[in-house]
Amino acid sequence: MNWNNIIKYSAVTIVIVLAVTFILTQNPTIKSLITWNSIKEVQTSKGLELPEKETEKQIDNLKQISVSIKDYNYYPNVIKLKKGVPVSMIFDLKTVTGCYKSVNIYGLGIANKVMTQGNNVLTFTPEKTGKFTMQCAMGMGKATIIVEA
Repeated sequence: MNWNNIIKYSAVTIVIVLAVTFILTQNPTIKSLITWNSIKEVQTSKGLELPEKETEKQIDNLKQISVSIKDYNYYPNVIKLKKGVPVSMIFDLKTVTGCYKSVNIYGLGIANKVMTQGNNVLTFTPEKTGKFTMQCAMGMGKATIIVEA
């Protein structure tokens, strides 16, 4: 085999590899086959558990909740609190951006609380029971806060 044939075969091989790679990575049908849920299903079917991101923890009498944005809404999307128990919501500013940084919780007296670097914690004590909406100043990202007795 001479060098011309080696170069031709190498070029054809490279083009084929690039074409297959492009098709596999750009085709939405194929991309949708490999999702986080499919990976999770395979791992859990083999008895492996993937850790969920911890969003809540109790420290003494203070409930701490990590808040982020997921699918254009605040996450966790439903937050359960106890009346009279202080809560501290820590906003992850890597995901909470733009208008999501301005937080309103209607019915609990929190209006346009702006989250900034170094000031990304919202601390309050819910004093009444019920279901309340937390959303950004533009009414977009939402979460439901349920305060129980």
